[in-house]
Amino acid sequence: MRVALVTSGYPPHVGGVERHTQRLAQSLAGLGCEVEVLTQGPHGDPPSLDQERDGLVVRRWPVSVRSEAVPVALGLYRYLSAARGRFDVVHAHNYHSAAPAMSYLSGRRPLIVSPHMHARPATFVARAAHVPYGFVGRRLLRAAASVVSLSRSEADLVAERVPGVRPVVIPTGIDVDWLRAAEAKEKAAPVVLFVGRLMAYKGAARIVEALPLFGEAKLVVIGNGPEAATLRRLAEQAGLREKVQLLGAVDDDELARWYATADVLVSLSSCESFGIVVLEGLAAGARVVASDISAHRDTRQFDEHGSLRLVPLASSPEEIGRAVREELAKGRCMPSETVLSWEAVARLHLELYEAVLRRQLAARH
Repeated sequence: MRVALVTSGYPPHVGGVERHTQRLAQSLAGLGCEVEVLTQGPHGDPPSLDQERDGLVVRRWPVSVRSEAVPVALGLYRYLSAARGRFDVVHAHNYHSAAPAMSYLSGRRPLIVSPHMHARPATFVARAAHVPYGFVGRRLLRAAASVVSLSRSEADLVAERVPGVRPVVIPTGIDVDWLRAAEAKEKAAPVVLFVGRLMAYKGAARIVEALPLFGEAKLVVIGNGPEAATLRRLAEQAGLREKVQLLGAVDDDELARWYATADVLVSLSSCESFGIVVLEGLAAGARVVASDISAHRDTRQFDEHGSLRLVPLASSPEEIGRAVREELAKGRCMPSETVLSWEAVARLHLELYEAVLRRQLAARH
């Protein structure tokens, strides 16, 4: 099967949608699909074509319409518009980006959409941009041959926003072997870990504010973004510079080692379509303290060892600090055995694609 995965970003750009798309692309290729990832790169870069492995190529076009909320690579749109007969299925990711809209407007069908929908866009600029975008967004979701949500809460949100659309739920996968093969790092003190883009809605600053209450633990922050300067400033003001380690983006092997090292993973995001970082923490055997939002509540089905602790989104630094300190006292735990592997998730997607093509064939007759 020939599959196009369309996404606004792709590794080495760090983010949950980017990592989800990469793992799905690699796993579909491992099942024998011919996969092209069509994505955007930095403004000013030349278009590029990378052969990641047999059956998987990544095409990047530079952003030509620069926007804080919804950047657009017109070269990607032109490629899709001209790609008649090249793909059996086009699967676009991230409703909060231009990828699904470009896929829909290009006329490529059948179109599958994974919205990765948040309860509300993360920034004021993004919320403003979604007012005119909403008309196109609702039309493309209704026109999609199938809509795929990562969780029941996301599916309910999509159905509420776009009446008549009933998403299929396929949870994200976890590379369990990758996590369990990782060797923990030596450490002189307990480690609290944050993984994610450094955006205000991700809540990393709130973790730094609570750090004085963690006892001897140090905080390791993995990810890039505009909040990095804020985290450095907060650590300096509190006299905690030596207890906060900002690593930026790291490669997959290094990330796995930090998951294997962390005593507690903390995720205080105010909105997510699914808690992939929480799942990776559970699969690696870390204790997890997470904000009590619907996406994180959905991960409780994979918490067979009682490793996940949810705290109110409006928790004070004192409440966050107390929760983390109590989880640190328990030590690491048994890894979750119930998370889905990426191979299993890819097979569920492949079954969906095949069902869509059968319906399309039946409609022609």
